[in-house]
Amino acid sequence: GSLNNVQEGMAVCDSKGMIGVVSHVTEISSTVSLLTSENPSNQIPVMIINGDQTIYGLLKNYDVNKKVLNITLLSGIDKLEKNAKVYTSGLGGDGKCPKGIYIGKAKKLVTQSDGTTMTLTVKMAAQFKDLSYVSVVKRSMVMKNKLVRYLIIMFISFVIDSILRFYLPSSILKLNLTIVPYVGVMMFDLLTNTIDEDHRYIFAGICGIYFSVIYGNSIFVYVLLFFMYSFFEKRYMKKAVMTYFEAIVIVVLTIFVQESVLYSLMWITNTTQLVITTFLIKRLLPTLLFNIVIFNGVYFIHDKLKFEGDIDVYFS
Repeated sequence: GSLNNVQEGMAVCDSKGMIGVVSHVTEISSTVSLLTSENPSNQIPVMIINGDQTIYGLLKNYDVNKKVLNITLLSGIDKLEKNAKVYTSGLGGDGKCPKGIYIGKAKKLVTQSDGTTMTLTVKMAAQFKDLSYVSVVKRSMVMKNKLVRYLIIMFISFVIDSILRFYLPSSILKLNLTIVPYVGVMMFDLLTNTIDEDHRYIFAGICGIYFSVIYGNSIFVYVLLFFMYSFFEKRYMKKAVMTYFEAIVIVVLTIFVQESVLYSLMWITNTTQLVITTFLIKRLLPTLLFNIVIFNGVYFIHDKLKFEGDIDVYFS
């Protein structure tokens, strides 16, 4: 109840997905309006991840006979992908129902008699037959847990960077090649766009400071760079979770910018006397090739372990 900071409008879930929202609160208990109600008091804003397309809609009601949810779409859709996933969008209302809570899989697209309104039927992921325990989801709690998890992942990634640098083959060093592993930066690129606006730049700032401490360089410059990576990914990526091709392009561009800024700083402060051609051949090119190779492992691990959870949405 209210003694535990539960408020009306908060999402309620079981282990599979969302089951309803809190509709009434007393000091010691709460009433939940289930998504399976035929006439819900509130229409919940949702988003459908349909391949590379994100469609928004409103959860209208539940069809008892067909056992599906009906969603009124707010925008057009050309083709419905098989098992397109439906999540809360977090739009509208007072923001108590956070973005990215899994609801279920899209089943069928229906055009209404007016020829313009489109309705999507959705099979719920939640199971009501054996419902013993549920969770009330707070927006701040979702993002706080994700931020902590991501920072742990980044710490491990930076440690892997240090280990790789220490154990690089001596044969490479004899060729006077400088290779810098960027596992941490790769993982940052893959994770940063799945954090909402309130926490994204906190995440970027902590990672930038940690990177600066490891490499002993200007804190301001690297924090600024990590802020810039977050900003441009958010601005130009369609979805939070990237395809392999999108990810490898972003990673190569990020490493190129990182190395170019470092070389510029070293040149301005007279820390290096390397001419740009030597820098390109002896450091930038080997670093890019090495990281492209190990990126395949990083992307595979990230994809299989699903660090973001079962969420593939674009946070705004």
